[in-house]
Amino acid sequence: MSAGHGTRERVRMLLTTTFLVAVGGSAVPQAEAQEAPAASDGMVLAPIVVTGQGETATGPVQGFVAKRSASATKTDTPLIETPQSISIVTKDQIEATDAETLSQALAYTPGITFQSGAYSRLNDDFMIRGFNVAAGGSGMLRDGLRLQSNVYDGNQEPYGLERVDVLRGPSSVLYGQLSPGGVVNAISKQPTDVPFHELNAEYGTYGRTQFSGDTGGPIDDNGMLSYRLTGLWRDSGNSVDHVPDDKFYIAPAFTFRPSDATTITFLSDYQEIYTRFAPPMPYNDLRNDRVPRDLFIGQQGYDKYYSESYTLGYQFEHKFNDSLILRNSLRYFHADVAWDYLSYGKLRDDNSLIRGVVNRNEVSNGFTTDTSLEAKVETGPVQHTLLAGIDTYGVSYDTDRLGGSVAPLGDIYDPVYDAHVNVNTNNTGFKNSGSQVGVYVQDQMKIYDKLILVLGGRYDWADSYNTSYRNQATLDFLGIDRKQSRSDSAFTGRVGLLYLFDNGFAPYASFSQSFQPTALNAGVSQDGKQFEPTKADQYEVGLRYQPAGENLTLSGALFRINQNHVLTADPSDPTGTYSIQTGEVRSQGIELEARASIGALNLVAAYSYTDARNEKGDLEGERLALVPYHNVAVWADYKLDDLGIKGLTVGAGLQYLSSTNLPGFDANDEKIDKDVPGHLVADAMIAYDFGAIDERLTGTTLQVNAKNLFDNEYMTCVDITGCRYGEPFTLSAKLGYRW
Repeated sequence: MSAGHGTRERVRMLLTTTFLVAVGGSAVPQAEAQEAPAASDGMVLAPIVVTGQGETATGPVQGFVAKRSASATKTDTPLIETPQSISIVTKDQIEATDAETLSQALAYTPGITFQSGAYSRLNDDFMIRGFNVAAGGSGMLRDGLRLQSNVYDGNQEPYGLERVDVLRGPSSVLYGQLSPGGVVNAISKQPTDVPFHELNAEYGTYGRTQFSGDTGGPIDDNGMLSYRLTGLWRDSGNSVDHVPDDKFYIAPAFTFRPSDATTITFLSDYQEIYTRFAPPMPYNDLRNDRVPRDLFIGQQGYDKYYSESYTLGYQFEHKFNDSLILRNSLRYFHADVAWDYLSYGKLRDDNSLIRGVVNRNEVSNGFTTDTSLEAKVETGPVQHTLLAGIDTYGVSYDTDRLGGSVAPLGDIYDPVYDAHVNVNTNNTGFKNSGSQVGVYVQDQMKIYDKLILVLGGRYDWADSYNTSYRNQATLDFLGIDRKQSRSDSAFTGRVGLLYLFDNGFAPYASFSQSFQPTALNAGVSQDGKQFEPTKADQYEVGLRYQPAGENLTLSGALFRINQNHVLTADPSDPTGTYSIQTGEVRSQGIELEARASIGALNLVAAYSYTDARNEKGDLEGERLALVPYHNVAVWADYKLDDLGIKGLTVGAGLQYLSSTNLPGFDANDEKIDKDVPGHLVADAMIAYDFGAIDERLTGTTLQVNAKNLFDNEYMTCVDITGCRYGEPFTLSAKLGYRW
């Protein structure tokens, strides 16, 4: 980590010391600790199971199959009764695949794609059903609340998560301003009633050295107080020369239960990321293999990405009786980012590279609350779960952006990093701030225990404020007032119908809506007006199958999403500076998913076909970037005890993405007619539980994971100049001990 952060170093040392003390000794006498049940689903590390409780919408899940979620309804609801497409990635799956980023954790999920790992090591940015879902774009949630203010605030650490819910399709009726693609709701690890401790040491390619630990349990004998403390430290390089992949993460959590009816959980985390940005590069240079995969185009001593962020919040729940529950959640988020890099300009015939200068310092803040009242009532044969609530969201994003000049990088095949970077004082940054207040109501009706009808409605008020730092004059370089504000409001709704058959089948149909206010839309019109919110409607039909007594779920969905008021380039503007709001986007397709944890086998299989394209605008008829027609992913791991090989588990995965479109125009203003080739990536895992040979070693495991096993070369592109190489072969070994 970089030096010169005295206060941060003291905070980190204090938190680390607290973590090590907690891991070193149980919070209760060891004789009183209850032993967690041994895993029987093929996982290496025994799952954390809270005794005396069944599965909940946010709690631990044994294996790969979760059967309840609150992400689609804000109530604890069985998936089989949810009339909308949703996938849940459990902690066991995250561990088995050794997911280092949220993108890797979601790699085996239908309908979701993302850029290369070089990009996702510092942010979370996904495409769901053809639409961008990114932090700062309101598609990323943490524990049901909005998280970050900007996509570059830093990513979420998978080791700190209990599970990840992916809710596909417009969902503004629950969460307000959203992308039509859906939401990714990451669920934090929370305090448990059973004491446990875990330590891991990991080493891998590019000098990857990582230590992690997780501990929790009751603090007092009465179970009124419990805790959880999760931490990770990593010092690593990666496949690009001179680029680190360092991280520090710690997440303390405490639960206070003054009575059986009242619970309040305090959640917090602190995170540092130190790496370097991977600048986008032109398609032709990568396609023709002109750029080495390990080339660092920046300048040592200048290029950096340093993010420091933290969150503070709580979740409160009070049960007045078995039929009435009050919930209130709150979180504050803050991030400081120093982000400087040299951009890719033009590769010349002599193999030298012209570079640009980007110098950014950014501060983000977010404050969000959600208060709801849930009531269960019966009217004749109808069981109602009524929900009414109000949520708020305040956000600010302040960015200083400077340019400059730098000498070209010499021969890219034999680079010499001796250039001096000159940074100018012309600040082209800006400050965005905004607020949203939304009120929502929902009725989940269960009729004769067979027919499920879900009705929901919401109204939002959103205000946005924008200030340009481009110069000190009243008008910016476009002749537009530097200080602008706008207020938007919108109603969104949802209706879903589902039928529960006795044999485990549950067909459903639903309609849902979304909207995104102008604060989330980039660009300006020639007359200086801000843009209307974009709106979207989705029609979906689906089928779930969940046989009684089996840890198996099968699901499929057909969908169509129409989004209007999409920004496109102004055809009357030859400079390409201005936009107009005449675009429409349509996405339609099919998604299939299977999840199973049966005996020694864990399995997840996913397939999606997505046809997402522009219906109107300058790219009419063109498919959206990063969205393949076909996306296939399969992972399976199997414990070999029944085959006579005690303690050994093997696993493997395949991910195939067909070719994607490369939208845009060439130098002659002609549409580009090229595709980014598809790719196939294989992963593998082997693990051993040493308790199989000696009971004294129970809880000690060794797990080895290989990613991109055959080192296939591929790239991802958002446009003709926005491409990056995919991650090459990596290997890691993790020694863990749980007690």
